[in-house]
Amino acid sequence: MQTSFTPGAPVQAFPNNLVASRPQPPSLQWGIVAALSIVTLGLFGIFWLYWQARFAQRLDHSNLACVFVPLAFMLRVIVAVLSLLIPASEPATGVNPLTMMNAAGTILLIYGIFAIRGSLLKHYNTIEPIGLKLNPVLSLFFNAIYFQYHLGRIAKLSATAVRVVSGPRHRNLC
Repeated sequence: MQTSFTPGAPVQAFPNNLVASRPQPPSLQWGIVAALSIVTLGLFGIFWLYWQARFAQRLDHSNLACVFVPLAFMLRVIVAVLSLLIPASEPATGVNPLTMMNAAGTILLIYGIFAIRGSLLKHYNTIEPIGLKLNPVLSLFFNAIYFQYHLGRIAKLSATAVRVVSGPRHRNLC
């Protein structure tokens, strides 16, 4: 397929048939996500990670991150409540069940984060090839903020693509 390029003309980032049919990524600025996460002591970050997991599931229907992220959060809440109610004592078996539940919640959260990352990479490198690259270390430590930075760029790029496909808007002066 040969395409012509005119200098100064807008470049179409996405194919015409994908612009209208694909789900739009969440377009909240990553700085707002970071600020709200700090102000709410991380609760907004968990909510926003779930929101991103739902978006990833719309991209890839086999993605289970929207199950694992809330499950991990619920396990963490249960551990926090039980640690307040149960006095701290060493169990006879040497394995603290709260520590095991906390570890299970951490594993579920990490799996959910990398499921989101995998769906984003798969979709934006095969179905809508824009050359998305996501660092695994940054995905692990700054997940919701890091994903939102890239999703914001994709939302801006897709808004540009919609304008290019639909053409310029003309006013009727009469």
